[in-house]
Amino acid sequence: MQRIIRRLTGSLSILFFSSSLALGQSVASGYVIEEFAVLPGPFAIEFAPAGSAYGSELFVALLDPGQVLPDTIVSVSSSGAVSHVATLLPEADPVTLEFPPPGSPFGDVLYVSSNNRDFGQPGDCGGVIQTVDLAGNWADLTTIVGCIECDQSSSEAAGLGEPNAIAFGEGGAYGSDMYVGNGVDQPGGIMRVSLMGETAIFSDDGSSSCTFDSGLVAPFGGFTFGPGGAFGSELYFGDRDPSCECIRTVDASGTISAPLVSLPDYLVGMRFSSGTATKSFGGDLYAFTPQSIYRVASDGSYQLFASGFSGLGLDGLEFSRNGRSLYVADYADDRIYRIRRVNPLQWNAPGRSPVSR
Repeated sequence: MQRIIRRLTGSLSILFFSSSLALGQSVASGYVIEEFAVLPGPFAIEFAPAGSAYGSELFVALLDPGQVLPDTIVSVSSSGAVSHVATLLPEADPVTLEFPPPGSPFGDVLYVSSNNRDFGQPGDCGGVIQTVDLAGNWADLTTIVGCIECDQSSSEAAGLGEPNAIAFGEGGAYGSDMYVGNGVDQPGGIMRVSLMGETAIFSDDGSSSCTFDSGLVAPFGGFTFGPGGAFGSELYFGDRDPSCECIRTVDASGTISAPLVSLPDYLVGMRFSSGTATKSFGGDLYAFTPQSIYRVASDGSYQLFASGFSGLGLDGLEFSRNGRSLYVADYADDRIYRIRRVNPLQWNAPGRSPVSR
């Protein structure tokens, strides 16, 4: 991808806050889409849970595809102010940001899925999970074990593989471990990570190819636990198998379901609009491809919700704490958008601002 790489520092930022409608995007009737921020390469976005010491800002991972400039994590306030949080290695490739749920043994810490920490090694097979503390210091939770030879010409991951999406168990049958999708077939498709950084295979389809996402099940697009009710509480993930591009679940025993729904394009990730987001976004599952967002009902039916994006990041959807807004990270367009449900009678009412977090 040919892009102009711009460096973001604590003193020089290129963000603006706008209430104008975004150009080129469309959204379902009853919603508006606005340009929220302009940032270089926003690939992952995340809010900390209520009560977190990390505050109420939106955390954003900025990824340099050329792996020349350091990858960066910043936070964006509701007023549009940008603050530097952490500087990672140029080869980190932070594809996912995730906070544990309140009460998790993993604590009140920001976790980062650094997909490419072994940049330059044969096979490109040694990413890690990292932590970022309140002072911006990062540390590896898991370790780069190295590569194992698959055949005479290539090698594959040993250890965690190439981590992407992250989900935390909230007790019950899944326990309280971390669950991580692996972008390569070895050592396993879905990995389980303990508080001490120990890794184990949780679920796998038995594929042993060295080709990226070549298995019958290629768990890459978004991990999220069902909110209960009609959706159940199993772990949902996007399967990037080219013959599927579908959404599946995996139960607590590691058994993978048949496809629940297949989307018409490359599946990137998903989020449930549960909790506070239910009123504004209906409690459905929002799954996204590089250019579009789909609203998926519990019966597997879906409809186009928003489209016209240039290329959404892997962890590119996030609902606000109050559930009134859906934030969208368009990595290829260097922008973060915000989608809100509105009452047309109130949109131009005197004294009302169209901006609400």
